[in-house]
Amino acid sequence: MAVLECLGLVLLLAAIGALIGGIITAIQVESFTPIIPALVSFVLLTAFAGVALHPSLANVEEAPATAGEEAIGLFSFFAKAGLALQPLLFAVYAAAGAIVILFALFGSDVSLSLGGLILLPTTITLSGGGPAGAAIIASACLLPLTAYLTFLLYYLLIDVLRAILSIPQKLDQLRR
Repeated sequence: MAVLECLGLVLLLAAIGALIGGIITAIQVESFTPIIPALVSFVLLTAFAGVALHPSLANVEEAPATAGEEAIGLFSFFAKAGLALQPLLFAVYAAAGAIVILFALFGSDVSLSLGGLILLPTTITLSGGGPAGAAIIASACLLPLTAYLTFLLYYLLIDVLRAILSIPQKLDQLRR
């Protein structure tokens, strides 16, 4: 699929851009804390690009299809790729939370620069580095359940779309 190859290329470029942007920001603010979200983004975008360039990693097979089936195939790819990347996402978030806690132990406040990594209410987490790291780890613990429930809802939508697309074929079979 040309769409997945283009997506893989765009994701690789975004990963490199995120890493370079994090390094530039770290140099400008003279702190290493912007590198953490940049590294998280780099790892996740690179992994998703790998899955996009090799769809068999997400148990997706290429086959000739109509435009509607192609759209459903793309929806299916994104759902399966998200589920396939879930263990990596969990590990990266847990490692980022542990790093934030380590920074907090040595007196470096990284909580304000990591607001995008926290999936919990920010009023709880932005009081210091330690609580922010704990919130990131708690977010990592919620990710597998969230990913599974999202996958189920996504596949329900995909099944409904497949049923709608199969109606004309079934009507043609009834006429014969």
